[in-house]
Amino acid sequence: MKSILFILVAIVATLPLKAQWDPFDPILVNVADVQMAEKFLEKCEVVRFRDLFPEPQPVPDFSCYNDSSCTTWGPWKKDTAIVSHPLHPDCPIYIGYLHRNCTTDQSFVQHHITSMTYRENDPDCTSLNIWLLNGGSAPDPDRLNQLYHDLYALLAKEMFIEFNNLSMYGWNDTLYCDAYTHFKVSYVKGTCMGWCNGYYRHNDTGVYSVTGYPKYCDADACCKVTNAFCIDRKTGKLKHSEDVEYGPQPTKCEVEPITENECYEMHHDSEYSTLEQVRVLKCKPSCDINFLDLGGDVIVE
Repeated sequence: MKSILFILVAIVATLPLKAQWDPFDPILVNVADVQMAEKFLEKCEVVRFRDLFPEPQPVPDFSCYNDSSCTTWGPWKKDTAIVSHPLHPDCPIYIGYLHRNCTTDQSFVQHHITSMTYRENDPDCTSLNIWLLNGGSAPDPDRLNQLYHDLYALLAKEMFIEFNNLSMYGWNDTLYCDAYTHFKVSYVKGTCMGWCNGYYRHNDTGVYSVTGYPKYCDADACCKVTNAFCIDRKTGKLKHSEDVEYGPQPTKCEVEPITENECYEMHHDSEYSTLEQVRVLKCKPSCDINFLDLGGDVIVE
């Protein structure tokens, strides 16, 4: 599968830049094969309607966002991805995100997920639904925060694979652990996070979906998470580590991040879909989250 992804990435890299951003030109993350890729694209086509994904909100101006590892960052760019989570591999999760590269060292990247959507009544997403509900009637915010954390790591791994592919086939080089500073992808999130979720019925399709927007509960309380990747020269396997740097801590955490009316304002009907309801999920601690180790894949034979 890695060779298939590398070929796809190489083809995409040669395409001209689009004059206008198309929300449904997604990167496929952790997708096992071409057949699954086609299936995921077809499923997400139903829920990808442009007007459900408004212009991404600006990246929060957290005090701990500054990254001394880079002197000059490039501009933020918009993109979308379809992600297969290793614990729920058949359920495509569609995300909108921003990313930027360090202009002085391309091995440093920052990314920021703005929204995530999945088909709630898809049988292939039953395991994800059960896990998120955790025995309740609404998603467990602790588990939503864990899923959000995992999506960042999965997206970071795909960025590494693409960069290493460019390095191997474009520059005849490989990002071995003993030769280079690790490829690092970082993001900053609120130390305390809540959620604004919208539940949609997509007209004439029978599809129901959930779109979640993360909400930060204290503008001064944050942590920076860095995923680092490299390749072990002896085994050819991917090595993955994670580092969490804590900024100021919130004075109070478990509160409502926004009002229900404010959450409604973030969602709306469209020609293709009807908003059934919204749910505001309470803020919960979001920095002490389980590490999803994505190492072990053989990258170099």
